[in-house]
Amino acid sequence: LVPKDAFRAKAPGKFVQGTHGRTHYQIASPETPAEGLPLLVCIHGISAEGAVWSHFVKYFNEKGRTILTYDLFGRGFSDSAGGPNNLDLFVTQLHELLESADVQGAYSTATIDLIGVSLGGGIAAGFAAKYPTRVRKLVLVAPAGLGLPSGGGIGQALCKSPGLGKLAVKISLLGGVENGMKNSFGNPTDPEVVAYLPGAAARAKEIDENCPGYLASLVSTLGHFPLDSMQEQFITLGATRQSFLVVWGDKDKVVDFFRDSPRLLSHAPCAHIQVLRGSGHIDHFVISRFRDQFHTVTERYLNGPDPNM
Repeated sequence: LVPKDAFRAKAPGKFVQGTHGRTHYQIASPETPAEGLPLLVCIHGISAEGAVWSHFVKYFNEKGRTILTYDLFGRGFSDSAGGPNNLDLFVTQLHELLESADVQGAYSTATIDLIGVSLGGGIAAGFAAKYPTRVRKLVLVAPAGLGLPSGGGIGQALCKSPGLGKLAVKISLLGGVENGMKNSFGNPTDPEVVAYLPGAAARAKEIDENCPGYLASLVSTLGHFPLDSMQEQFITLGATRQSFLVVWGDKDKVVDFFRDSPRLLSHAPCAHIQVLRGSGHIDHFVISRFRDQFHTVTERYLNGPDPNM
């Protein structure tokens, strides 16, 4: 399944054909590139798209970084892939994107810096575990793979059946997209969140109406991605890396900080966890004070000495 032609015609950036479909991506190059730094690759979350990184891209472009953002299969302008939306699918998508002639022609990707949020954090962890020498610096933001959201076990079981999964997701949306999004914030009444929600809900509606595979991709991901069973990958990170950065809000109700951060450290004691006090799951994308903290701690880590090389 592919997005409607009129919708896809609006897409900025480029597309690359892979084994499981076309991936939409953008490479943002700074006016004055910093010397000696690799491509910085960003992976978004389960229901988002590459455009969610817009503030991050602007900030790091101004610091001289070249940044690759892309839409996961079934999200944004990318195709929906057939078959289970599992970890292997998304790791393969990224690997093929980096190996494509278009991306290789624009920038060397022998080594990258990699950052992922939520589902994207789980994908980044899986990629770095499978290709340890490919990733110079790794940043995981509230990563999936360590535990289900509250009540998520029932939803995941339903989503293993596409028909029941679609029904379950549709029922969850009856309360309104905006209401569902509020759970992602530490304080949903924050003025910046209140201003953000209507536009975000309208964009979600636009994608749902123009991308026939979007809902099916969400259901397949919920049913087949190892949202609570990536112990092997995190143990591998602990064994193959000297350190990596984890950024997490202590009011995260989606990927529970107090439940899942001890699990991560038990698998990978080398992880350095930076806590955003008062932040929820995606506050760092929306609320300026958390966004500033997120950018600062990430920049400090990316520019610091690299113990993994």
